[in-house]
Amino acid sequence: MLVLAVTLSLIWMLLFWRVTRYPSQSLGKLLLGVAASFIAVFLSSPELWQSLYNANRPDGFYDLNTIGRSGVILISMTSIIVFFVLLIYKTRWILRHTKANLTARIFALIADCLISLALFGFLFSLTPQLYYTLYQFVFTDLPNQIVIKSFFNWEKLITIAQLKADDTFSSQLAGSTLLAIIPFITWLHGMHRTWLKESILLTIVAVLALQYANIF
Repeated sequence: MLVLAVTLSLIWMLLFWRVTRYPSQSLGKLLLGVAASFIAVFLSSPELWQSLYNANRPDGFYDLNTIGRSGVILISMTSIIVFFVLLIYKTRWILRHTKANLTARIFALIADCLISLALFGFLFSLTPQLYYTLYQFVFTDLPNQIVIKSFFNWEKLITIAQLKADDTFSSQLAGSTLLAIIPFITWLHGMHRTWLKESILLTIVAVLALQYANIF
């Protein structure tokens, strides 16, 4: 199953790379890049496939009413879009200050991925407070309190990156966002390269992404 998942993910990203290799950077194209990265994560994660058939797992999301669920989804999607927009501006700045030779590009790509993962880790630590505030509007008896335990929780990041079938909806969404960073950043870096060099960069990032995911 894992071999099939990895194969599907690689084929998907190769096809997407081939179609979008031209250097135009319209908003629609960038949003397609975000969506394609999430699809690649889903295709490479058999556990997420299984979760589609595990709708009865315990999850506080399903305890909310329609308005509450809509609010959670709206906040989640808005946060994800804002986060990836930040990544786009950061990567553009890095590319403007990177030499054109392949070695410099590879080092810039690795550094950009690490910075992006660190940025996600920090922002992810703030999300419990955001969701708790939303829950206060739904459950009015909840007291005002700070629920942030730390500003960078490695154990939590490792947990969500595993993408287990019985994880909550929020954990799976956060884990998918975390893992989608690498293919998205690499796609941004490879957008201006020739097809051969894009293939090299894609192979590198595929290996890194798979090794990153399998560490856990």
